[in-house]
Amino acid sequence: MALLLTTGGLAEAGDFDTGLVAFKQGDHATALRMWKPLAERGDRAAQYNLGLLQESGKGLPPDRKAALAWYEKSAAQGFPMALHNLGRLYYMGDGVTEDYAKAIKHFVPAAEQGVAFSHFFLGMIYAGGGGGVQADHIQSYKRLSLAAALHTSEEFRRDALSSRKILAKGMSSDKIAVAERLAQVWLAAFKKRTLLNTEKF
Repeated sequence: MALLLTTGGLAEAGDFDTGLVAFKQGDHATALRMWKPLAERGDRAAQYNLGLLQESGKGLPPDRKAALAWYEKSAAQGFPMALHNLGRLYYMGDGVTEDYAKAIKHFVPAAEQGVAFSHFFLGMIYAGGGGGVQADHIQSYKRLSLAAALHTSEEFRRDALSSRKILAKGMSSDKIAVAERLAQVWLAAFKKRTLLNTEKF
């Protein structure tokens, strides 16, 4: 599922913003026309947005393979939401073979940039393990805590905290304390390194 659109530093602001306004108005053809040249010139935000259009079938026929290709181009430049969407596709086995290891490979760098959704998916993966990934309840508790801390949606926060509550029933108080401390340390470091960064995902 597409999560959001965001501008990037490399985009020609006029064309990018024209595309963004068009998208919000439901004019997906214009959005595609504005963003495609930018994406082809290597703008990571435009590449991500084309991936969204291809995945959702807005402005052109839905094509998971093409969406994946655009996400990969954007993710190669470190764009957090492209990394997240790649992780999501591998987690769900949507258009690709389900692969938790590859999902983690993409979720982790997205989460490190503050993507709450990636923390949540990591929490779910580590809660039960599978697909060659070992369950790790401390890591799961930490990630679910960070998902709740970073997101502004009350509904999303409730979901993350509800999942954490269920997980905690099978954890010792010592393990919970360790997980909470790890989450606090991560959050403090994240806030410090992003103090001057106004982008939010």
